[in-house]
Amino acid sequence: HRLLLCRAVPVGRRQRHLTPTLIGGILDMIIVPERIWYHVSAIIGVCGVNFCSFLADTRRTYNSHFCYKINDETTSKVLKLNDRVLYGMTGLYDTEKETITSAIDEMGELVSATPEDVLASVLSYLDKHKYEIPRMRNYLVGGKEKSGKFVMFEVHMNFDTYKPEVTKRAPVADQSNYGVSLLLPPKAIQYAEAIMAEVERAITSSTKHDEMLQKAATVIGHIADIDETVNKTIEAVSVI
Repeated sequence: HRLLLCRAVPVGRRQRHLTPTLIGGILDMIIVPERIWYHVSAIIGVCGVNFCSFLADTRRTYNSHFCYKINDETTSKVLKLNDRVLYGMTGLYDTEKETITSAIDEMGELVSATPEDVLASVLSYLDKHKYEIPRMRNYLVGGKEKSGKFVMFEVHMNFDTYKPEVTKRAPVADQSNYGVSLLLPPKAIQYAEAIMAEVERAITSSTKHDEMLQKAATVIGHIADIDETVNKTIEAVSVI
């Protein structure tokens, strides 16, 4: 099965359909209720010893009968919450119940929030809605910890246990002191190793932070050539 970009019915029309999703490398079929689901795709996260940066495209699509139809080209899926924290989300979300920031909306004041605080909010949200979250859903939280170290947290739901799982990414000495996180759309997953190598080359060949961001942005452009749910308009947010 392939996810295709095609013409579909208007957003206002409700329907019932099956959505293919990758689970453990196997293309699974899940029943999606009779409503429209927005979809946002690619994020690249990079953290070093003195910065954390997220990059993403700005296309938002919606599902309709095995297809993705473009909804808009101006959706921000990576956000700088304050001087310490970055936040991003990819995957499907319910147009009637959720937004990209639903997992942190109950935090209230974000000025003093830390990556740990935002991570806790995401985990609480996933636990609270664990039977409603679609299988295609990932979060990325990053920035400067209370300790002063830069870090990223990848978050997704384990649908065998219905518990959220977290993978921590941080600068690693034998990897040029960088940590990298990739949140990829379905068609790009099979190219994950090549995409990771391209991001690593963008990092190691750069002498300035802005140069690294420009080169990493071209990687998302290459992902857009693979998967039609991604465009080539790139946004970047950083904590330094």
